[in-house]
Amino acid sequence: MIISNDACLSKLSNAGLLLTKEFDIKHLISIIVEEAMDLSYCDLSCLYLSNDPKKNNCSLRLVYKKGKFEVPKDFTYDNVLIEFIKENKESIVLSERKKSLFFDLLLNKKMQSGMAFPLIKKDLFLGVLFINSVFPYYFNREKINLLDSFIKLASEIFNYTRLINDLKKHSKK
Repeated sequence: MIISNDACLSKLSNAGLLLTKEFDIKHLISIIVEEAMDLSYCDLSCLYLSNDPKKNNCSLRLVYKKGKFEVPKDFTYDNVLIEFIKENKESIVLSERKKSLFFDLLLNKKMQSGMAFPLIKKDLFLGVLFINSVFPYYFNREKINLLDSFIKLASEIFNYTRLINDLKKHSKK
């Protein structure tokens, strides 16, 4: 399914409005996962966040999942996929289920294609959003670009929300 530029901008704009509706981390996490699934029409969407973004050797833990499939509860910091995403700060697309260094990107054995998007703010690695489909070659250029733009926007708002929450905690002291 090819989406027009106007439709892509409209979808991204609507998703951006939802991201900024509340500056609450729990709300934002759910919006990131739910909207990623809605934008891509995929079968599985999961957000894994770093236990401590300031440390390089922290595991990622599952914080929100949408989809009926079982997924890993965490990723260790030395996982090849996670290390690659951290070092390169780039998204990864796996078009079909075949053995590769990034095979862990497919979070369930029924998944046939997937994408992983880093949540990054400057040099802080916050986590990874995974999108999976039961169909091979499911993700086209439009979906990849739309989701990449969405996750970059979400990363900025996520960091901004963390700063607001820190400021609120500090002002209460």
